Amino acid sequence: MADIETRVSTLEGKMEEHSALIADLLRDIREGRDETARQFGDLRADISRQFDTMQRQCETMQRMVEALQTDMARRFDHVDARFQQVDGRFQQIEGRFAQIDTRFLAIDEKIDRHFVWVIGTHVAVLLAVVGALVGSYYR
Repeated sequence: MADIETRVSTLEGKMEEHSALIADLLRDIREGRDETARQFGDLRADISRQFDTMQRQCETMQRMVEALQTDMARRFDHVDARFQQVDGRFQQIEGRFAQIDTRFLAIDEKIDRHFVWVIGTHVAVLLAVVGALVGSYYR
């Protein structure tokens, strides 16, 4: 019977070792679960901070884009006003060219009139000279 008692005591020792190992394993699992839960909590907090940061950056970018749009609209209005000024100046220049055209027409008519008078005078002088030459020849 000593043999059975030894075997029972050996089995009891092994059972105690297994129980201790199972208890250690359960403790390690609980610690791992606690550590995993803590890490996931930290990860959630980190992700939440990053999303908050990204949201603030997006809001800042949106304000910058809106400011840029406002500035661009203001500048385009300024450019449009400048083009209107340029258009007004071109209209003034066109008016001046119209005045110059009328002056050129007046000068052209005057020159035509004077040319006719000059040619008429030349023809009259030529006729007088020819008449005087013919008169002196027949005298």
